[in-house]
Amino acid sequence: MRNHLVLAAHDCSDGGLAVAAAELVIGGNGGLQIDIANIPYEGDKRADFILFSESNGRLLVMVDRGDADRFEQAMNGVPCARIGRLIPDNRLIITAGARPLLSLSGETLYASWSSPLAAFL
Repeated sequence: MRNHLVLAAHDCSDGGLAVAAAELVIGGNGGLQIDIANIPYEGDKRADFILFSESNGRLLVMVDRGDADRFEQAMNGVPCARIGRLIPDNRLIITAGARPLLSLSGETLYASWSSPLAAFL
């Protein structure tokens, strides 16, 4: 962030990576495509663990493609990985390698995020 390489960042505390990614899509002008197979992860590499584990020490960061190498150099010695890319569609797409896990529009994400839980029970 000191090097002005970060376009957006979201912590993975409340709801984990899946919620952080959804909130970035809701608040942005485009979408995200994420492959959880690219995430360094110790332990049982279950999709639900990777997507919903909460920790305030992890950030989902958006970096311009042209700055990605400089960002990774700046993060030398700190675990980080390119796990996805920005896409023009207002959509969140999550895969595990070739296996699709989720594809939701920004509108659907916003409706779920802004509705009380009781609406889904």
